[in-house]
Amino acid sequence: MPKNVEDMVPKKRSIRDVPIPENRRRINLVNDSAPARKEAVDIAPPPRMPPTPPREEYTYTSPQPRGGRKVSAWLGAIAVVLILALAGFSLFGGATLTYVPRTAELAFSNNSYTAVKSAEPGSGKLLFSVIQLTGDKSASAPATGSEQVSVKAQGTIVVYNNYSSEPQKLIANTRFQTTDGKIYRIKSGITVPGKKTSGTGSQPGSIETQVVADQPGTEYNIGLSDFTLPGLKDSPQYSSVYARSKTSMTGGFVGTRGKVGESDMAKAKSLLEDALKIELQNQARAQVPPDFILFPDLSQITYDAPTTGSSTATGAVVSEHANFTGVIFKKSELAAFLADQKVDKDAPVGPVEITDFSKIEVASSGSKSDLLGATSITFQINGSATLLWTTNEASLASDLSGKKKAELSNILKNYPSILSASATVRPFWKSSFPNDPKKIKIQANAAKQ
Repeated sequence: MPKNVEDMVPKKRSIRDVPIPENRRRINLVNDSAPARKEAVDIAPPPRMPPTPPREEYTYTSPQPRGGRKVSAWLGAIAVVLILALAGFSLFGGATLTYVPRTAELAFSNNSYTAVKSAEPGSGKLLFSVIQLTGDKSASAPATGSEQVSVKAQGTIVVYNNYSSEPQKLIANTRFQTTDGKIYRIKSGITVPGKKTSGTGSQPGSIETQVVADQPGTEYNIGLSDFTLPGLKDSPQYSSVYARSKTSMTGGFVGTRGKVGESDMAKAKSLLEDALKIELQNQARAQVPPDFILFPDLSQITYDAPTTGSSTATGAVVSEHANFTGVIFKKSELAAFLADQKVDKDAPVGPVEITDFSKIEVASSGSKSDLLGATSITFQINGSATLLWTTNEASLASDLSGKKKAELSNILKNYPSILSASATVRPFWKSSFPNDPKKIKIQANAAKQ
């Protein structure tokens, strides 16, 4: 469409038509109370703020005082130690009961008693047993001349009875024969104890004795040997009653040898007997079983006449043989017997013991000529001893197991051998004894009442 000239003329513009920059704009504020009045106020835009950083999350910890970490570590260590200690107490818990045994003092003043070799059980009689030992000693003595002699060899044998439990009596001069036919004889009669039978088998009875060769001469000086008894050859005892050497057979001689004067022989004899006595007593003490006791004054030592052996121009060997016989008592039986004799009848009944016999002097008041064959002996006692009632500690531990500690006094009523007692249970907060008796230790206090 064709345009008019008017259309081509620029249109006249007013100041209102000029655009105002953004930062210079005006905002009209109209006062409602004065509607006819208008004011223009320029307001600058707020300054641009930097962007807000993303929010971080954190945990607040209260500030610790100085040294606080060390205190916490120590407290933790102490707590661990306490826990381990409590666990240890529980693991190694147990109990200990200490008691004072009942005792009584025994006094003796020439009190005389009798013991027997055999008696019925419960008879109240005191039993004794006999042990026998032999010994030989030699010493040199000066020779004052020479003499023609004919001497028989001698030595010690052990005779065994494996035939029966009954003793076997052998008379004096009973023959014992070696495997090559040599004969030796006993000087006096003996009684061989019967064999003993137990659950593990039987053990032959035995006794030591001295034998002398049937003929003099050096050919009877032999070493250790076995012996049979020719006198039993046609009897059933022949293979079960026999002997074996304890020492060699020595001293046999025929010919001329040095002669020992009487005074020199007496000196040699005294020295030999003193040495034999000490040696045999020591051997006897060593051979007595631990639960038996031997009193020296209830023993007997006999000596054979000294003999002269090999010799030179200036001296000779003097030998002597000794036999030891001793009485022994079982300690528990002797203590029970003396308690029955000396303690009041209202005293508690139960096993007793005397732990120290050193203050008791025992002496024979009868003949000691044949202790081996005696069926009874009499003796006297002087001195004093402490009698102690014994307690079955294993039984007591079993009775205490699992029981309350408060029940102790009632349990001890069954043990009159205990005078007083105290108990400690571990750990300390436990009020009952352990269920396992092995964890309960029972110990006697040496204190006297």
